[in-house]
Amino acid sequence: MAFASAIHAAPHAANAARAADAMDRFAAHPDPVKSLLAGTAGCSGYLAGLMRREAAWLDSAFEKADALGTEAVFEEIMAAPRDPDPALHLRRAKRRAALWLALLEIGEVWRGPVITEALTRFADWALSTALDEALATADLPPTKAPHGGYYALAMGKMGAFELNFSSDIDLIFVFDDASYAKADK
Repeated sequence: MAFASAIHAAPHAANAARAADAMDRFAAHPDPVKSLLAGTAGCSGYLAGLMRREAAWLDSAFEKADALGTEAVFEEIMAAPRDPDPALHLRRAKRRAALWLALLEIGEVWRGPVITEALTRFADWALSTALDEALATADLPPTKAPHGGYYALAMGKMGAFELNFSSDIDLIFVFDDASYAKADK
């Protein structure tokens, strides 16, 4: 299904200059896509900035959505090859997930629980990626325990798979001290 035909809504731009910039930048796309982008940019300076910064990626995301569906674009954000700098990798993924999921919600392509579940899946992936990187660079004794015996438990909205765009995440970190030999503790 073409992404343009899945769009059910587009906001009215509050800032005409940002809307015009988005309309010009994405002129090659079908009218429903341009209207969604222009309206969104005209209502959110943050999302307008992400559109400018991620314009080339967003063009390819629309092509991929046309060919494989919107879920494939979301999954690719998390499956993208890692940058040698883990912080850069996570920041890029956050920008793209924030932009893509916002457009899906604003355009009513995905609604309610589908968005909250996707935001929670992304937060879970980002947390796992960051924890794996931190543990990979830590000076820990050898162990067969997953994640070096460290675990993060999600509480609140993340634990209930109900994150929204303004949610923080509440975590409890635990450590299984049986993961290491007594001499290594």
